[in-house]
Amino acid sequence: MKKTLFVFFCIFCLTGDLFLPAQSAQASYNQQSAITFLQNSQSSNSPWVTMALSAVNAGGISSEYLKNITATSAINLEAPLLAITALGQDPTKFGSQDYVAELKTFYNSGQIGDPTALNDDFFGILALVSSGLPASDPVISGSKTFILSHQNSDGGWGWSISATSDSNDTAAAIMSLIAAGLPASDSHIQSALIYLKTDQTADGGFLYDGSSANSDSASTSWVIWALDALSIDPQTWSQGNNNPITYLTSYQNQDGSFKWQATDTSDAAPSITADAVIALAGKTLPLKIFNSASQSQTFGFRIEGSQETVCAGQAPGPTALDIVKNASRQCGFTYNIQTTSYGPYLNQIGSDTAVGQNGWVYLVNDVQPDVGASDYQLKPGDQVLWFFGDYTWLPTRITLSAAQISSGQTAVATVEDYNNQTWNPLPGATVTVGTQTFVTGNNGQVAVSNQDGYYQISASENGFVRSNTQLLQIGQPVSGQVSLTANISPGEIEGTSTQPSTIAFSVNPTGLDFGVLAQNASSTKPVTISNTGGVNITVKSVVSGDSLFTDNLTVNQTAWEEFSANINAGQNQSEPITIMLPPGYAVSGGQKTGELIFWASEDN
Repeated sequence: MKKTLFVFFCIFCLTGDLFLPAQSAQASYNQQSAITFLQNSQSSNSPWVTMALSAVNAGGISSEYLKNITATSAINLEAPLLAITALGQDPTKFGSQDYVAELKTFYNSGQIGDPTALNDDFFGILALVSSGLPASDPVISGSKTFILSHQNSDGGWGWSISATSDSNDTAAAIMSLIAAGLPASDSHIQSALIYLKTDQTADGGFLYDGSSANSDSASTSWVIWALDALSIDPQTWSQGNNNPITYLTSYQNQDGSFKWQATDTSDAAPSITADAVIALAGKTLPLKIFNSASQSQTFGFRIEGSQETVCAGQAPGPTALDIVKNASRQCGFTYNIQTTSYGPYLNQIGSDTAVGQNGWVYLVNDVQPDVGASDYQLKPGDQVLWFFGDYTWLPTRITLSAAQISSGQTAVATVEDYNNQTWNPLPGATVTVGTQTFVTGNNGQVAVSNQDGYYQISASENGFVRSNTQLLQIGQPVSGQVSLTANISPGEIEGTSTQPSTIAFSVNPTGLDFGVLAQNASSTKPVTISNTGGVNITVKSVVSGDSLFTDNLTVNQTAWEEFSANINAGQNQSEPITIMLPPGYAVSGGQKTGELIFWASEDN
């Protein structure tokens, strides 16, 4: 039995102005050291380094060097444009230039840039798609046709129309064609995959081309990007016990950089490390697709897995499928989207994979739309619910008669399901309050109670979607508090202890200063929770107050709603507290306040 006995109530202090917006595959990969290497390299002002740092949501990414670029060729403009959109910036008005319009000036006779080259078409499509242009845009569709018409007989592509095939350009061609709307099942893509397999070696890596003596990390990274664009797990491309991921992680140096080949004893170039960081983050090109609507509009969402709530809060669109992509950056869950002949299909979030009648279903305002999630353009005020289950399941909601009650009192929980545009009482639903459960009657209601503490209350019933969560405070928790504030620059984007000697813990420090957050940046500060009592405890968190905190605060890289830490008696644990704002998250200026509450129960 778990006894909820003690709560530490703390509000952390944020000072300074916030300028609003902004998976490692193997345990042996040290992502942080790779980030540090890139940040400290003399080539940190490189579009590829910028893309890599953006792929892992690193803070403090410089973008000034990307302004006012003078490009005499298309290929020299495309990587900077991809870097700008990776930062969530609008490339049509970045600095004093419209990079999209400038890139389009290089389009002539159905292709981009040099008429003998293909690489400027690959990256031209990727750059334009990342800028928010549709696949139907004449420059994208024309360049797509040009690429398809110059596929080599072996299924691959070279850098020019006369060059032999190589793995890098073939990977870039695949990414550009997928971005331009070609389905993964298309024969051109399937032929390209057959070619790539001929470049894979026994160590799991990839040759640059058939004349290369050994595989290299750069080529392997690019192939991983292409496989990710096709929603193919790179680890399934195995050679015995080796695969592209194990190969790539084995090439990391102690300083965080990546070497090019096994015989390379020098520090790798930052560009090679940047390639690897993108690949090992499970990302592909383009990293982000700029959408002016998504930069200024966020939508309420909730993602319900088979066993628990995966994530909830606010995230940018513009589509219902984009909600999942953007929410994953906030909550840290993994997902997989398959490319099918019917369009993109979300088949997995976390460990919940579509099988049989159960899969991932989405609702908007509690109604199931008649179009795919990638085609549903969200409107202001829309609420998105993703759940794992049968498409016939109805959504539910829970409300409480009071959010705070005295010790020994009860609150009435009302559970309803939504059917035929009406909320109806749901009898027989299980309402969970800590470790206790209650069952609703014919009127959908039940009186709930527990020991003093904070409880996140939800309802569930077989054949229905798990309900939303309501916070209930019982009694008067022992607490200590400090202020939690943040200055926003206008216009920029458990319980009373009945056995105080049994459960006790402290939180240090009592104030955090996150400093200045530039657009698309984040800031993390550590908090140490010390178990000063005599029993093992489970610590959870609750955040209230301004949406700046309730929507964007994470504890130990986890949405605060899902945070849980087991701390043994006499031990302490450091938990990183992070503010990371999604692109375009909009709040008014002025001071913001909120509350971060840590509460503990005995872990028996």
